[in-house]
Amino acid sequence: LLYASGDSGANCKSGKFTPNMPASSPYVTAVGGTQPAAGYPAPGSESAIGLSSGGFSNYWPMPDWQKTAVEGYLKQSGIPAPEKYAVNTTGRGFPDIAAQATDFCVTPFGC
Repeated sequence: LLYASGDSGANCKSGKFTPNMPASSPYVTAVGGTQPAAGYPAPGSESAIGLSSGGFSNYWPMPDWQKTAVEGYLKQSGIPAPEKYAVNTTGRGFPDIAAQATDFCVTPFGC
């Protein structure tokens, strides 16, 4: 099952980020959104779009296959400290994949 990671950006309740359901469930493939960035359409020239969501589940544990990737991601410079935003980085990370979420035509009659 493919499921949107969220259509309203990150949710925040009582000063804590709250992951979207069912996107944070390990039983779906969560799809995040991207937008064109500098150098587009060259490979690697997309960035996350604000209307999408992602993060870590507060319910489902992180699967073993995500641990190395998440550890590497969190070590990158420019990543906000998880404790600053009360983010639980021990849960299942999502989205699993991402796709272009803006600047494309969807119509049965052509663009």
